[in-house]
Amino acid sequence: MAVLAATRLESGIPFHIKQAKENGASREEIISAILVGLPVVGNVVTSSLPIALEAYDSE
Repeated sequence: MAVLAATRLESGIPFHIKQAKENGASREEIISAILVGLPVVGNVVTSSLPIALEAYDSE
């Protein structure tokens, strides 16, 4: 998820979020996974948060 967010390949994020949720990931863990790239690539990753959280909340 962090790599997808950092490289702006946002179309793959919902699939991976749903898989993570099915395997027990919490909403907070999803946020952390997306933001792990923040120190390396900067604010680019924050644009993926709404997509990730929408995918998490949709199921």
